[in-house]
Amino acid sequence: MGQTIAVLHIDRSKKLLSPLLDRSSLFSHLTEDEESIIWDKSNTSDFSPFQLVLHHGLYEIVMGTTPSGNHFAVFTAHEEKALRSLFEIESTMRNQQMKLFELAKSRTITKESLKETIESACETIAQLIQVERVGIWLFNTSQSILEAQNIYDARYAEHLVGDKVDDIHYPTYFEAVQSARSLAIHDVATDPRVAEMYPSYFEGMGGIRSMLDAPIMMSSGIGGVLCCESFTKRVWTELDQTLVGTLADMVAFLYERIYRIEAEDRIKELAFVDQITGLPNQNAFLETVSNRLSRTQHGTFIYLIIDQFATIQEVLGFDGGEEVLREIAKRLDRLFTEPNCVARLAMDHFILYLELPERALYEDKLMEIKKPLVIKGQEVYVSYSFGRADYPVHGETAQHCLQSAQIALSHGKKMGSQSISSIFILGACHHLPAVPIWCLSPETTTFQ
Repeated sequence: MGQTIAVLHIDRSKKLLSPLLDRSSLFSHLTEDEESIIWDKSNTSDFSPFQLVLHHGLYEIVMGTTPSGNHFAVFTAHEEKALRSLFEIESTMRNQQMKLFELAKSRTITKESLKETIESACETIAQLIQVERVGIWLFNTSQSILEAQNIYDARYAEHLVGDKVDDIHYPTYFEAVQSARSLAIHDVATDPRVAEMYPSYFEGMGGIRSMLDAPIMMSSGIGGVLCCESFTKRVWTELDQTLVGTLADMVAFLYERIYRIEAEDRIKELAFVDQITGLPNQNAFLETVSNRLSRTQHGTFIYLIIDQFATIQEVLGFDGGEEVLREIAKRLDRLFTEPNCVARLAMDHFILYLELPERALYEDKLMEIKKPLVIKGQEVYVSYSFGRADYPVHGETAQHCLQSAQIALSHGKKMGSQSISSIFILGACHHLPAVPIWCLSPETTTFQ
């Protein structure tokens, strides 16, 4: 049970607080902010009990009036309740840590799972710190803008995103939040560290009175801010500041994991995706097709190049040439879907892997490439040449078959400059020159 420690007389006419009972000299330790909270409570009709941490102890305060109209406040120590609250906080934090850990160790963090976890974290933090609003804000790369990833408003049980603040309007705050482990603002109206934010931001958000922030520390530096906002004046305790710092570290752990996965995905993309067309590159092609060959008895490799691509680039420029490659890549990717595979190797060189029954139809499908392309407002007609090799006749691996198809193409090219179809057969190449398509339209660019 709690024990009554002190009784405070509140003289509202003289604006005086005087002790009627003070067994442990509690009132001698009251700060101006704590006195302000008591005054604010005494000036309302709501005399429901509330709690304050005073001089490292947790107290329940009950306001009341005597029959003669005098106001008083009774302070009751709650050591047992304080201890129980700490256990509850520890349990809640441990549960939240487990949620974040389970998500962070997953290799496939989705936007939806991240959204749910961040929302849950904000709700838990609001409960632990006992505030109405909790926001997770991240810096841009230059640390000049903070953007809200999620703001939880406990008053309406709603989540908001997208708010922004910048160092142009709030330079002092930006400097302060990056200079300390926590930023405890007991009164936003008087603290110089947020003077630029009052009243514009705080009143604009509905009347914020106190704010407790902690930087989200990443391996690369300060990545953002965990912001707790109260609509009543709060005197932030050391426990509050320690809690918000620990919670900010939990959030940092999650975002570090996300950034690492994004970096790994980007490295993988650079290693396996052609940056111009978005098709798989040679590494990805060989890995994918090698897996396919282990499950099939036959496969066809088509090594294809665009005829006179250097001339195309001279006429259209490098950007126009790249646009030609992208359009051809789109056509090939659309024509030869799974389980077939299309990749770009370099410049105008493409490689196709085909499985039955595609092998009997590929030449007809490839004619789609010869349909006009519209590049920079001009119709552009191109032709192509290719070499073919079959697995396992012309190679025992994907790499060997790719090389055999390339040899077939090179041999065929010696026999003609363009529109060559050449097949690798036991070290010899059979080739059939095709007739290129010429366009006579005055608005058409032709290459020959």
